[in-house]
Amino acid sequence: MKLSDLGLLHLDVAGGIAGDMFIAACLDAFPELAEGLQALADHLLPQEAGQLTLFRDVNAGISCQRVELKQPEHKHHHAADAHHDHHHGHSHSHGHKHSAETTYIALKNRVETSGIDPSVSAIAVAILTILAKAEAKIHATDINNVHFHELADWDSLFDVVGAAYLIDALDSADWTISSLPVGSGLVKTQHGLIPVPAPATAEILLGFEFRDDGVAGERITPTGAAILKYLKTYKQAQASSCGKLAKTGYGGGARRLKNMPNILRVLAYQTETVNKPDALGDLEQVIQLNFDIDDMTGEEVAWAADKLRSESSLIDLSVSSARGKKNRQIDQINILVKESELESVIAACFRLTSTIGVRWQKLNRVCLVRTEHSVKLGDESFDIKQVKRPSESGELQSSCKVESDNLAQCRTLAQRRKIKQQIE
Repeated sequence: MKLSDLGLLHLDVAGGIAGDMFIAACLDAFPELAEGLQALADHLLPQEAGQLTLFRDVNAGISCQRVELKQPEHKHHHAADAHHDHHHGHSHSHGHKHSAETTYIALKNRVETSGIDPSVSAIAVAILTILAKAEAKIHATDINNVHFHELADWDSLFDVVGAAYLIDALDSADWTISSLPVGSGLVKTQHGLIPVPAPATAEILLGFEFRDDGVAGERITPTGAAILKYLKTYKQAQASSCGKLAKTGYGGGARRLKNMPNILRVLAYQTETVNKPDALGDLEQVIQLNFDIDDMTGEEVAWAADKLRSESSLIDLSVSSARGKKNRQIDQINILVKESELESVIAACFRLTSTIGVRWQKLNRVCLVRTEHSVKLGDESFDIKQVKRPSESGELQSSCKVESDNLAQCRTLAQRRKIKQQIE
């Protein structure tokens, strides 16, 4: 199965999730991505960080992929941990001292200046930001003052960047996430014993569905939680119907759980191939973003809409009127945008309008293949958009439309309609 044929990737969080488990599960399902991940490790990691190593393991009878950075001189031992992710449920768990190199700003800069692919860097920074915001809230501090002691270790930071690489490589797929194991008990940190899930993890996973399977311990690390949050926020991961199961992958953790495997499973479902007329373009996914305005004048709304069209990378924008709460007149702004432009368009909406919140969803769309050319009518040239439409007979019928701006100089409606009739 080609990566472009992916329809759905489902994360079955059985034993738990950490950064290395996510990487291992994806590589088990898509071993063709291992070479690219190895190249990323070779580029990003200094020699003293160790060698990226993939190996097979058996966890409660289930064969699974494992991922580690092998340290030639020393090894980390985590007998009580669910994996090698160094958070242990809290960013200060080992008692490292603060340093400028461990701040969110320093790690963000390290990723952004590493020379890796910009799309991978952007995802990695977004995951780091999710972690930093949660830590800032828990510790009542500013995000710029957050320290990631264990993320400063290369193996844990590589979990973030490696996960970003795989999310980017699997960009054509939708994601769904199972309910999450809540775990129980206490985890030891620099600040003493804290309950599971750790405060930062719980903050990140607000809105997710949990289950109590009776197995104690820390089941989800902050890095694993941040990956899930990224998928839910930026990839609109949710529960949905599946499809034809094409591949499975199992990522194992180092810890052994009682009566169950400590694995993360990824299930890959294939997109069904649909025969379509030659006139139709490729099926693509776009983001529909909308919000309501009830405190801007009509002139202000028109100005904002024009600015959004001219300054943002939109596919389309429309404004409609409706009645809101207390029967007030409202303007509804509806925008179509590519997923890669979503963040910048949202920022523009907040900058140019008075809205305090926007909502969006992912939509599938397909368009007729369009060509553009010019025709001459008398002494004037007119730009034409032309498409071929499927007909009941199965043959393609051509239809065209004059660009509206070319008709702006018409003196009467009759003249405008006559030109359109002659051309179209």
